[in-house]
Amino acid sequence: MMEKEILIDDADSVEIVSAPYSKKEVPLKFKLLNYLTLSFFRWDLIFFFKKERNNFDVNIIYDLNLLPLGLFFKKDDKGLLIYETIDDNVNLTMYNLIKIFPLFNLVKYPILYFLKKIEVILVEKYYDALIVNSRYLFDLLAVTKTKIINYYSSPFENIELINT
Repeated sequence: MMEKEILIDDADSVEIVSAPYSKKEVPLKFKLLNYLTLSFFRWDLIFFFKKERNNFDVNIIYDLNLLPLGLFFKKDDKGLLIYETIDDNVNLTMYNLIKIFPLFNLVKYPILYFLKKIEVILVEKYYDALIVNSRYLFDLLAVTKTKIINYYSSPFENIELINT
């Protein structure tokens, strides 16, 4: 909402697109697909937003759950595609998964390795910019010099960045 207010103050038109239904209403085929990817991705929403997408000047994806949406935004689409994350969502999702299913602790590290690689590859290949809120996430996801890396962080992290 803060970003929306800032953009509107600059005379930009802003539309926030979010899930049109609750998690309880997810169709069975997508529930199965979501579970097959261990709930790291919300395929129901990915396909919904792919179908409902308008041509915006800037598209900001705020969650790992929707990161594969970048696969469907073609290079010739109008607008920037930005991934913004404020958490290490791969580790956070795995933590929540292990709380529910402790047996996943046995295969935790291969899954984490694989999904972190997927996150980095998708950001590098399909996203124009990345917004993170800490040095840790910056180091984790700053994978290429061709990306614009913006971040807002604590002044205690002693980060100096030229803001263009």
